[in-house]
Amino acid sequence: MNNENFSIKPVAITFVLYIVATVTMTIVLTAVWQTTLPEVPTDYAALNELAINSEFLSTGTAILGVIAGIACAFFLTLKTKTQDYKYAIGLGICFVAYGALSIFLHPEHELARQVGKLVSPIPLCILGAWLALKLTGKNKTANQQVA
Repeated sequence: MNNENFSIKPVAITFVLYIVATVTMTIVLTAVWQTTLPEVPTDYAALNELAINSEFLSTGTAILGVIAGIACAFFLTLKTKTQDYKYAIGLGICFVAYGALSIFLHPEHELARQVGKLVSPIPLCILGAWLALKLTGKNKTANQQVA
């Protein structure tokens, strides 16, 4: 049994870093997308409508979110020097709450995307933590934890 105390501070810091990273990457992705437009509208509403309907942006931001989520859980697990998944699960719970907010703010997204915002964060964070534990050799099997 692991008797380490859980601290919300590293989870909160990592969540803020996730927000900063994904917003920055989305700005870059949007700039790249705008260069592919034959004519960039000067009207904000027209540009916003193009962005909402862009498969490039919707797929790109989803991929960036997945990669950033896995990477954040990976680095959180490395930095906390934990031997389990509790910090990654805490980060995943923050991502689920963020996904719920996103559903509220973007009701126009298709159902599969909305479900993915709630279902995928915790498994992706566990994957990131598993990769970190595998890298450091701290991933214990059930038999090793009992002994």
